[in-house]
Amino acid sequence: MDKEDVSIMARVKSYLDAIPLNYQNQDYKEICNRVNSYIKYRCQHEVQCDSVDIDYERSKTVYYCEICLKTFHLDEIYKEMSKEVNYSRNIYDVFLFYKERLYKIEEVRRIRECLELDCSYDEENQQFYVTHSFGLSKLAGYRFEGNVFWLNKETAKIAKN
Repeated sequence: MDKEDVSIMARVKSYLDAIPLNYQNQDYKEICNRVNSYIKYRCQHEVQCDSVDIDYERSKTVYYCEICLKTFHLDEIYKEMSKEVNYSRNIYDVFLFYKERLYKIEEVRRIRECLELDCSYDEENQQFYVTHSFGLSKLAGYRFEGNVFWLNKETAKIAKN
């Protein structure tokens, strides 16, 4: 099952979301948590960009996964990255794989509609520092695998070759 399993689980999630509140007991919550966890860790997001009308004169660009239907929001990505980096700081390092290089993430900031990642890397026994700035179009479809932050599935394909 390539993407089919995640697609089925996304449909299961939509059915679970339709259950009335008075039937949502502890078993229901446990099932929802397991379904959400399954989708989160197994979906190899295929991000689509679409424009949604807000009113007659304005529209908004949205990014969503075609498989699991997750929508990506900059605030959520920022919170997850910050939590991961701050939590792991004393336990293990968190890395960004970008442009065929592994960078250690030192700090994460939100600046307007971008996330800035202060990173370090070693080259020829010297340590260098660089700041990467990414907008939602680049961050949509991100995922953590272990302690590595992958920007999108294309990045993962490069790493595997």
